Amino acid sequence: MKKIKVLVIGLSDNYGGIEKYVYDHYSLMNHNLISFDFLSYSENHIAYYKEFKKYGSKEYMVPIFDMFFCTNRIKELLKKGKYDYVHFHVENYIWFNIMCYINKNLSSKIIVHSHNSMLDKKKYYIKLLLDSIGRWKTNKINMIRFACSKKAGDYLFKDKEYTIMRNGLYIEKYFYSLLSSNSIRRKYNIGDKEVLFGHVGNFNIAKNYPKLLSIFKEYLLLNKNAKLMLVGDYNRSSNIKRLVNKYHLNDYVIFTGSVLNVEEYYSAFDIFVFPSFYEGLSIALLESQISGLYVYASDSLDKDTIVSNKAYLFNINDDSKTIAKLIKKTYKKSNREYDKDITYLDIRKTSKILEKFYLNNL
Repeated sequence: MKKIKVLVIGLSDNYGGIEKYVYDHYSLMNHNLISFDFLSYSENHIAYYKEFKKYGSKEYMVPIFDMFFCTNRIKELLKKGKYDYVHFHVENYIWFNIMCYINKNLSSKIIVHSHNSMLDKKKYYIKLLLDSIGRWKTNKINMIRFACSKKAGDYLFKDKEYTIMRNGLYIEKYFYSLLSSNSIRRKYNIGDKEVLFGHVGNFNIAKNYPKLLSIFKEYLLLNKNAKLMLVGDYNRSSNIKRLVNKYHLNDYVIFTGSVLNVEEYYSAFDIFVFPSFYEGLSIALLESQISGLYVYASDSLDKDTIVSNKAYLFNINDDSKTIAKLIKKTYKKSNREYDKDITYLDIRKTSKILEKFYLNNL
């Protein structure tokens, strides 16, 4: 059988949700049947580059100018690669020039995979402009449309048909572990009786960190015996750190930086607060619920991410004091076991669905 060649576009050097999705799913595929290469504009190697390299993947690093304008360099890479699929993992149509070139000149099938449910109009106005141009330019080209959730699909594809390609995860990896909990809490000097708020994510606008800090500040007025742990790349967090200083929370907020053992941190948390403005389908929100945490999240998120009876939704426009009171009222130290049937999210299933699609749709 012919080996299927896939060129992946849209990964960065950040160990975020899209990067994890691609790595986890590809690692479980049959690499004798399917091979991935990567086209990136990052100054650094994409996340999981060393792992991808072990599977024989190549990475082509080019300036963003080349990527955006689809220069002769990009065109040559696309021609020489003779890829069966070019799989774009995106939140908008910013790479419309590449899509149009492939559609007009190559036999490669285009997959556009939506991972988000909106763009912030105040901060990403240039991307919004490019997205509008891209929607117009790509309106009639042939493409395969994937979305991680209904919200993400409806946002990017409007009234066009698309396929839900679920994000999967190693479910059992995120079950609560007392050993992991004790280890992490000892590492950061968190007392047994302290209530540990947690958050996992990139320090970007969509995550709404100001609201998270405001909620935590109000909770401290109700219970001083609490800490907040922020897991993620704190090199991106200068504005958040300034807000921590402003709120006089330096003694209560812990920045861990990026970690590869995030499942151990979920076990250490008591409460997970997730006030995002928008998400495609949040893996962190699923992971935290599987770990048996009490979860408090924005009601703007896709309802497919709610898989626990201990998840509470709030409006991000609600007063932080009101949300803090909700947490104080509803949180109870409890059994962390998780027993709902979510086998449809098992990555061993979702990776095979994607693999079969590549194999059967040329």
